[in-house]
Amino acid sequence: MSSTQFWLYIEPYVYISCIDGKSLFYNTIDGSRCESDKPEIFELAKKLNDVNELYVISISSKELHSEPIHSFFLQLKKHYMADVIDVAFSEIKPVQIIPRYKIVHDFDKYGKEQLLSPVNHLAYINGINLYINYFNGSCRIKNPQFIYPVVGNENHNLSIEIIEKIFEQLKNSGLEKVNIIVGNHKSNDFLESAKYLNSIDIIKRYYFLLDDVDNSTIDVLESIDDDRSIKYLILDSLSISKGIKITNAILKFNMIFIISSESEYEQVEQFINKNSITQYVLIPYYNLENLTFFRENVFIDEDALFCEVHSMKDIFTNQCVNLNYFGKLSILPNGDVNSRLNGDKLGNVNECSINDLIGVELFKGNTWRLTRNKVVPCNRCIYNSLCPPISDYELSLGQFNLCNLRENECPAANKGCS
Repeated sequence: MSSTQFWLYIEPYVYISCIDGKSLFYNTIDGSRCESDKPEIFELAKKLNDVNELYVISISSKELHSEPIHSFFLQLKKHYMADVIDVAFSEIKPVQIIPRYKIVHDFDKYGKEQLLSPVNHLAYINGINLYINYFNGSCRIKNPQFIYPVVGNENHNLSIEIIEKIFEQLKNSGLEKVNIIVGNHKSNDFLESAKYLNSIDIIKRYYFLLDDVDNSTIDVLESIDDDRSIKYLILDSLSISKGIKITNAILKFNMIFIISSESEYEQVEQFINKNSITQYVLIPYYNLENLTFFRENVFIDEDALFCEVHSMKDIFTNQCVNLNYFGKLSILPNGDVNSRLNGDKLGNVNECSINDLIGVELFKGNTWRLTRNKVVPCNRCIYNSLCPPISDYELSLGQFNLCNLRENECPAANKGCS
C-alpha cells in the first residue's frame, strides 16, 4: 500500500460493542468474532460505531500500520468484517448503509394520557399462563422459576365464567397458545373448565403436579382429548421418593422433572431408566442453598454463548425487549394478573380488561422490557446483547450475571479472534 490515506469500513452485518475499554466485533453471518482490551482498538471501535460515521472512517497509513491496530485489522479482514479503500479511488466518503432498529411505539416516551386512551394493545399478547386453582399440598417449591402450580390453601378458582370472559376478549388478539396450570386436577371447577377449554381452537399446554396417580387421575388426564392439547406432568424429588407409580397410561404424557442437586439428578435418572420414560425434560430449581449446583450446571459459559450464531435481529431484540416475558401475562386463581408469576400485580381480571392490563405493563411495567443493558453488571459487558434474556433464575438469585466467566466485568475471557 503506497497511499497515505484510506477509508476503513466495517461490513453492515457486523455488530460492534465497546464498553469499559473492551471491544467486540461480531460477524452475525458466521458467528466469528474479534475482541480486544487495547485502548487503541477501543478508540477505533468507538469511532466506527458512532451513528454519524456509518461504519466508515478516514484513517492514515501510519495509523493503520501501527500496532495493535494493524494486527487487529488483519484479523477483521480475515473474518470478512472489514477492509479499506484507497482515498485515491474515492475522495468522497463511501456510502455505507448499516442496520439500526427503530421502535415504532416507544412507550417510554408516551404520557399517562396514552395509557388511559382507548388503544388496542391486544396485538402484543402472545402467551397466557392460566393458574386455574391452588395446590393444597406441602410447599416444597418456593419462589418457582418456571411454570409450577401456585401453592396455597385459598379456595379461589378461576371460574368458568371468568375463563370464558378472558377468551372472549382475546378472540381477535392472534393468541396462539395458552399454558393451563392446575393445582388440583380433581376439583369440580377444573373439570368444568376443561370441558370449555377443549372447545377452544388454540394450542393448550396443561401442567399438573402429581403426588400420586390413581384411576381418577388417569380419567381426568384422558378427558382432555382434543388434538391441540399437550399434557405435562410435573414431578419433583418428593414425588419420586414417595414411590409414585408410573403406569403405561401415564407414559404417553410428557413429564417434567424438577432437580436442585446432583443427587436428585441421579435419582431422577434412575427413575427414568427404571420406568422406560422417553418423553421428559429436566428443569433446575434454585432453592437458596444450591448456588454451587447452579454455577456448575446452569450458569452460561463462553462455549454455550457462542454455540449458535446470533443474528442482527436477535441482537436488536435483546436490546429492546425481554423475550422471556414480552407479550405474556400470568392470571392467578383469584384473578390477579402479573407480567410474570412473581412480579408486581398489574390488576385483576374481575375489575379490568385484558387490554387495559397490557397497557399498564407497556406504559408503567418493568418486566417486558427488562433487558441486560439496563441492569448491573450486565450493562458494563460487551456481550449484554448476545446473552439470553433475563429470566426468573436471575431474579430469584438476585444476580444478573449468571455466567462462569469474569465476575462483575465483561466476560471476554479470551482475547483475539475466533
